[in-house]
Amino acid sequence: MNRRQFFNESVWLAAGAGMVSSAGAGLFAQTKGTPVRQPDRYNDSLILERKAFKWPGGKTLAIWIIPNVEVWDFHSAAGAAISPQAGNVSPDVINYAWREYGMRVGLWRIADALDSLGMRATVALNSGVCQAFPQAIEQMKKRRWEFMGHGITNSKTLANLPLDEERQNHSGSARHHRASHRGEASRMVRARVDRNLQHA
Repeated sequence: MNRRQFFNESVWLAAGAGMVSSAGAGLFAQTKGTPVRQPDRYNDSLILERKAFKWPGGKTLAIWIIPNVEVWDFHSAAGAAISPQAGNVSPDVINYAWREYGMRVGLWRIADALDSLGMRATVALNSGVCQAFPQAIEQMKKRRWEFMGHGITNSKTLANLPLDEERQNHSGSARHHRASHRGEASRMVRARVDRNLQHA
């Protein structure tokens, strides 16, 4: 086994162990009469029951390129990790290093590849990137990439937030967006964000 194979297998083993340990006994617990939760967002549709679908021009496959463009707090040990650290030690230099590499190098290699193919991306954007890396925002805007909301920072989870904190988070994302975007498209997005906040 070479070093690359060893590293790949080690990462998957560590990730699997981390998932099982974080889920605890609840992962395997079942009780009599517990209903199976359904998403209730759409009707079930088995592929054998569906009509054949084609995109315009008779195409049968569409590809949506969505790079995650995220910002991380150097003093936070939260978030996905390729090197698990049970002690939650801060700063988490190893994991911060690969996240930082993504913004400094990785994203621009993806951009170069897409440019060479004449393709654009839709960015899953932490709004904190607007303040931390304004030059990255400008480069993505020059390429006419679309921006899709992905919270403020991946260093803080949005899971199970109380409703008032969730509203504050949405407001903070909207403020970052307003500070970094101008023009008619931006005004349309701002109006949509404001409507969503009113109905949240």
